Amino acid sequence: MHYFDLRFQLKRAVTDSEAMDFGEKGFFFDAADRVPYVTADVSGDTAAGEALYEAHRRLCAEGLEIERAVPNLVAVSSMAHRFGVSRQAAQRWSKAETFPLPIITDGTSLWYWPEVRSWVQSERGKSSFDDCLYPSLDDYTLFNATLLGAGASAA
Repeated sequence: MHYFDLRFQLKRAVTDSEAMDFGEKGFFFDAADRVPYVTADVSGDTAAGEALYEAHRRLCAEGLEIERAVPNLVAVSSMAHRFGVSRQAAQRWSKAETFPLPIITDGTSLWYWPEVRSWVQSERGKSSFDDCLYPSLDDYTLFNATLLGAGASAA
């Protein structure tokens, strides 16, 4: 059995009451820079890319409007926290020649968490608390393109 932890940007924030109701269904809400997000857990024998569609179907069935799927990106401080090392150690890792390239660099470098986790486990022998599987970045791109296309055809 596979376990996926998938994050989506919402078109609108939910109320505290809604968040409590949805929490009982395995949906967890947060916001960053006033942008609302929901995390949905999916488990089963499904492939990673299909897990995005399954989570989306479940969220939409509950009346939530999804803007896009968001890959799990981490900054150096988050890497340090997840592996229980200093920020300086994580910063040194990020400068290694074989370390995954950042996904977004706009003042802060961000990396795709599954690539970081794999590198640290293989190169440093450290494990994290996270044993989830994640879709590939290509899966996210295809899903978001499909979602965008569906939105355009509905307009």
